[in-house]
Amino acid sequence: MIGLASGCAPREPKVVSSGVPRAAIEEVPSPVSFGSVAPHLSAVRDGVLLSWLEPEGAGRFALVYSRYSAGRWSVPRTVVERDDFLVDGPDAPSVVEDERGTLFAYWLQKSDARAATSTDGGATWSEPFHGTMRPRVDAVGRRAVTAWFRAADDGPRVFAAFSDDAGATFAKPIRIDDGKPVGRVAGLLLDERTALVTWVEQTDAGGEIRARRADRGGRRGPSLKIADAGTAPGKGLTRMARFGPDVYLMWTEQGPTGVHVHFARGRF
Repeated sequence: MIGLASGCAPREPKVVSSGVPRAAIEEVPSPVSFGSVAPHLSAVRDGVLLSWLEPEGAGRFALVYSRYSAGRWSVPRTVVERDDFLVDGPDAPSVVEDERGTLFAYWLQKSDARAATSTDGGATWSEPFHGTMRPRVDAVGRRAVTAWFRAADDGPRVFAAFSDDAGATFAKPIRIDDGKPVGRVAGLLLDERTALVTWVEQTDAGGEIRARRADRGGRRGPSLKIADAGTAPGKGLTRMARFGPDVYLMWTEQGPTGVHVHFARGRF
């Protein structure tokens, strides 16, 4: 059972045609314009940060971010604008913030990873320096979870695994999918024992973004539908972040005018 975010009355999940209950999430308008790509979501001290690449014309993109806090978005700010971003690379550009309020921006340009920092809330940024590729691991202290998609001879699978030693070793993988996954996996620690994993599952009607809880003992909750999604590469990309009791989700949808970035919150 999922409750809506603070201030909203809870409702029962609605069963949809695939037979998977729909997650009770509240969608919030996002500041991302149509046609933007490579969105990223992260938790910060007072809410969440959403970053994305916004087209500027003539093959140029701007790395832009906005802060969602106290129920509203800040005015989007640009970190850097370039014509050589690796838009379809293996790692999405991002803007994150540490506990002291320092902002860190990360992006790929061709095959080179770059980063920059800001100590004045994004008003100014350092000169870019060489960055590193980041693993898909979510951690709280020394507890961590990783989630991944595997395509093998025995069929596609989505797994998650927990770690007690900051990712040095992981426990036995837990099967997450419903039998026909196509990837686009994300994992988030809800607490020290429980994680939430999202992925895209193929259905008779196309595809669905689904979510499922799993705990360190291998127990799984029911799968829940987040939204309809295409199964072609790049569709249904999902990111998550947790702030207080709420989980914030971001996913992409390919529309007739370009990519649309959805933003929502809920309690899992």
